Amino acid sequence: MEQNMDSTLEAGYLAKLFTESVYLMGYETTKEEITQTRDEVTVNTVIPKETIVPKLEIKKMPVAPTSKVEMQKIETQKISKKCILLFVSEEDELKTRELEFLTAMMNACKVLPGEFECINFKDITINDIAARYSYNKLILMGVTIPGLVIGQYKNTQIKTTQIISADDVWMLESNKNLKKQLWDQLQLMFGLVK
Repeated sequence: MEQNMDSTLEAGYLAKLFTESVYLMGYETTKEEITQTRDEVTVNTVIPKETIVPKLEIKKMPVAPTSKVEMQKIETQKISKKCILLFVSEEDELKTRELEFLTAMMNACKVLPGEFECINFKDITINDIAARYSYNKLILMGVTIPGLVIGQYKNTQIKTTQIISADDVWMLESNKNLKKQLWDQLQLMFGLVK
């Protein structure tokens, strides 16, 4: 009877071994204890108590102080342009015909496409332009710069920059009188007058 109970208990333990999660419990034993326990195996064998493993704490290692490295200010080189054309438009870019008009105007002044820049003043300030570009000629088309008071269609020099103020690009493109007034001032600006 006793042997029959032992096999039932073992079968029960084996069934649990294959159907339930297995947890490993740590305990300390020596070879001598293992030998002794093998000789004295009985149904009432006491399973060693589990060893409680303390929760690991992750400590941040102190960082050794380092010498403060000062970042050097890196100045970007300004983009060199002969002329900056400032316009105001609600659209990001000029319409094709307006861009063609300005390109033809600059070609007539003997300024190549890479030597001038068309910038929408709606999205930038005059200080940003001065910080990014190196130029000596500024053409304002429908642009009003706070603090800058110059007459329209007059070639004005402020420090090393020559400035002409004109009407909006779309007005210039469609009005012959305004085009002529601008052309007269552009000839003075670019030294085309003979």
